[in-house]
Amino acid sequence: MTEHLVLPTLLWLWVNREGKVMKKAILLLLLIFGFCKADSEVNKFGVLSEGLSYIHNKDAKIAIKVWLNELASEDYDKELVLDFYDNKEQVLSDFISGELEYLTLNTMHYLENRSKLNPYIRDLYVFLATKDDYISYVLVTKNSNNIKSIKNLKNKTIGKHKSEYMDLLYIDHALLQNRLPTHQKYFSEVKEYDKNSRVLMKLFFNKIDACVIPEYTWDMMTEMNPQISKKLKVLDSSKKIFIPALSLISNKMNDKLYNVHKVNAKKLIKSPKGQQILTLLKSKMYKPVDKAYINPMVDYYKEYLALKKR
Repeated sequence: MTEHLVLPTLLWLWVNREGKVMKKAILLLLLIFGFCKADSEVNKFGVLSEGLSYIHNKDAKIAIKVWLNELASEDYDKELVLDFYDNKEQVLSDFISGELEYLTLNTMHYLENRSKLNPYIRDLYVFLATKDDYISYVLVTKNSNNIKSIKNLKNKTIGKHKSEYMDLLYIDHALLQNRLPTHQKYFSEVKEYDKNSRVLMKLFFNKIDACVIPEYTWDMMTEMNPQISKKLKVLDSSKKIFIPALSLISNKMNDKLYNVHKVNAKKLIKSPKGQQILTLLKSKMYKPVDKAYINPMVDYYKEYLALKKR
């Protein structure tokens, strides 16, 4: 099922959704394209909700106000429509058919379906939570236990962010390298939480045996609270090759819309007010990349598939 929104009605819908949360990818997409006049031609943009991180409604309202005041655009005179998808197969089908001209999704969905999607992609954009091009993950446990490696975590409880998928790709890759089962059969339970910081604090307060989080979360939390690094330790770390979310520009997007998006994306990155908006959306960067940029991650995924077949 999809949730269908036309931009001129979006503010009313958002204000009347008390208590719910919006995805940062959706907000950032709206910031880039802005308001557009209705016309007979409709351009559709889609977001696969599954696997995208949330921001709280309060932040969404602030970001919308800034967007309305600063980034409303008259550069494109066609109607833009956003669809929020819950069905992965449907959104992939709509992008491949050309019904969707822009698609934001968790990178794991791209990796699993890249052979289907690549022929229809004109450009790739990435959302980055830090100023680095890639992120890495760390496997964290307690200093007080006798756990020396991932081999000692059998039948233990591990925590993770509920909207992170690449973290389990890292964990499964590490398990398979050690000739162990994947996470479903190896851990007694995988507990999911809505914030990476909360995942770490659950471990700190002995609610779980281990956790997997982005390395930047570990760095930030241990700097804020040195007690964390005294009680907890990094057991293992991944390669720094991961990108949690991708946006795909369809090769069927018309040139005018393509250029409007390109120009407005640069404005968002470079302007001081654009940086303020990105901060509200808990992002540092939104930028175009070529397919070579994601090759390290693609190669890592291929290694994982080869290990599964071993």
